Amino acid sequence: MKIALCAIVAVWLPLLVHAVTVAPKTGSDRCVKYEMVAKKRTWADAALMCEEKGMILARDFDDRSHKDLVDYIVANPFNPRKDFWINGKKNADGNMQTGDGLATNNTFYDFSNPSGNGDCLHLWKYFDYKWDDDACNKTKYFICERTCGDCLKYKVVNGNKLPWDQAALACVEDDMILARDLNSDTHNIMVDLIESKNYAPPKDVWINGIMNGNEVMEFTDGTVANFSTYDETNPSRNGDCLQLWTEHGYKWDDDICIKTKYYMCERECCGWYEVVPRKLTWAEATAWCAKDGLILARDLNIETHNQIVARIEAKNLPFKRKDFWLNGKKNWAGKMESSDKLTTTFTNYDDTVPVSDGDCLHMSSKSGYKWNHSSCESRKRFVCEKICF
Repeated sequence: MKIALCAIVAVWLPLLVHAVTVAPKTGSDRCVKYEMVAKKRTWADAALMCEEKGMILARDFDDRSHKDLVDYIVANPFNPRKDFWINGKKNADGNMQTGDGLATNNTFYDFSNPSGNGDCLHLWKYFDYKWDDDACNKTKYFICERTCGDCLKYKVVNGNKLPWDQAALACVEDDMILARDLNSDTHNIMVDLIESKNYAPPKDVWINGIMNGNEVMEFTDGTVANFSTYDETNPSRNGDCLQLWTEHGYKWDDDICIKTKYYMCERECCGWYEVVPRKLTWAEATAWCAKDGLILARDLNIETHNQIVARIEAKNLPFKRKDFWLNGKKNWAGKMESSDKLTTTFTNYDDTVPVSDGDCLHMSSKSGYKWNHSSCESRKRFVCEKICF
């Protein structure tokens, strides 16, 4: 499936110095974006076209990835109802392997295959997109994928307790940041990750958060934490740095920053966006994204903004004016916030155009994809985003 934000989370807790090196995984462990290409190409040309997109032919590793692929094909409104080349070519032993040399122990042939008709792999529409080996010089539609690695990685270091600032620096040195507890979903994931290790005794864990001059918890990138899980005794003002406190069920606790603790890092590896050219209301667009496990795209900073715009422009949509709903709706205070209650100091309004009175956020090609508001009941195209934790 499916730039968006795939947060790779690393938990640093005791063990004899042991870095867990994660080999390439299969469907359920990958953050994947699929793209259907409705242009007929030979298998080799299809692989080349995917590479030109910074992608590869889609790989079908296991039950989960096969289901994801088939679901994607069936649900795609642009599905031409044809066969699709995917990533697989017979090696010297006659077994299917991907272009990067990975073989799979799982196969999804129908009862009549492999037939020996060819060396390249496609999903056969006549048998509900089961595998079929066919001649590589035939031209077919195809599916590309982009992966951003394993969605969960761990790096465990024995007794490496650090003060908060050194923990933050250690994460940065590993091209990561201290993990941000953004909402109830991320909180549950972070706690589950720690508890799954069954460390005895349980340990407090530094996470991303430090009190600013206004005694408000903010992240290391300067954004304010709009979510919290303090228990009834906190914030206690014992310190300025944020931990998950084991004695209180991993609720938030502000503690003295020079104390040494274990810590949790995260990495945003890649996200992906899906442009949907169908016009819907803001609520309908939100529901459309949700049915595929996505959310309306959040425009959080200049990097995500450029990624969203690039994705829209890459679609070459044949419309003179292109307005797209984004993930933003005015809250009770009149401020724009996303559906996961995340607010941002980043804005991208067009200073030359008055902001309308509507409550929902969109961008328009007419203004160079600047922001504006519209009535949430108006109908626009939209962009979905995949988040993988």
